[in-house]
Amino acid sequence: MTASKEDRTGAAPHLRDGAVRALRVLETCPQVPVDAFAALVGLSGRSSASQQLARLRRAGLAKVRRVDTGYLVGERRLGCWMIMDAGRTLLAGVTNAGGQESALRSRRGVGGPHGKARIGSRDLPLLIATYRLLASVVVERSASGQVAEVAGEWPWVRALHSCPDDRSQRVRIPAGALLRVRQAVAASAQPGDQLKQVLLVPDLGTAPVVHYREMLRRLAAFCQQAMLADDMSDMEREVVIATADPDDAGARGEAWLELLARI
Repeated sequence: MTASKEDRTGAAPHLRDGAVRALRVLETCPQVPVDAFAALVGLSGRSSASQQLARLRRAGLAKVRRVDTGYLVGERRLGCWMIMDAGRTLLAGVTNAGGQESALRSRRGVGGPHGKARIGSRDLPLLIATYRLLASVVVERSASGQVAEVAGEWPWVRALHSCPDDRSQRVRIPAGALLRVRQAVAASAQPGDQLKQVLLVPDLGTAPVVHYREMLRRLAAFCQQAMLADDMSDMEREVVIATADPDDAGARGEAWLELLARI
C-alpha cells in the first residue's frame, strides 16, 4: 500500500517516497493526464502510473475527472487527475517534517501556481498540451543523464516595468516550470543542483503565429531587464515552443523561427 489508514492511536498515514513524488506532481499540475504524470513522476510507463494513481485514489488522496478535451488534444475522453484536500494535508506534513520547503516551490513568481478555480473547460486543451510538453522536456533531461524535479506555474506571469512612463506591463506565457537538475557524475560536473527556468509555449495552431509577437516582445524586454538587474545570476532561463505541423511541410515552424529572429 502507498498510504495506510490511521492506526488506533490516530497517527497519520505513512507515505512512501513514490507517493510523495506523485502527490507533489498532482499538487503542482492539477488535472494532469496519466501519460504526462508518468513522465513527470519518473515512472516507467502508463501502467505503473495508473497503478500509483489508483492507490492514491483508494486512499482518498487523489481523484480523477473524465473530460472531453476536443479534437486538438485527442478524440477520446481523458482522465485528468487532481490531488484532494487529504493529500494536501499529508503532503504539508511531509514538508514540515523535512524542515523546509523545496527550493523550487519557494522560488515561484508573482503568478503562483495555477489555481483550481481558474481552470475552466476552455483552458483544458492548452493546459494538457502544456503538461505533455513539460513531460517531454523532463524525459529529454532524464535521457541525457540528468534528474529533474519539477514545480510549475500555469500561467507564468511577471511584471515588466517601463521606465519612460513609469508603468508596468504584464508578461504572460502559457506556462513556466522550475527544474532542479542534478548533473550526472562526471569529472566536469560542478557540485550541487542547478535550477533552470523553462517557459513553455504549446502552439495548437488555432491562431496565426504573428499573434504571439507581443508576448515574445515583452518576454525579451523582461529578460533584458532581469539581466541588467542581475536577477538571473543563479538560474538559466529557456523558452521551449512546440507547434503543430498540419501540412507536414514545416511551414508553421518556419514562421516561428522568422518571428523569433525579428524579436
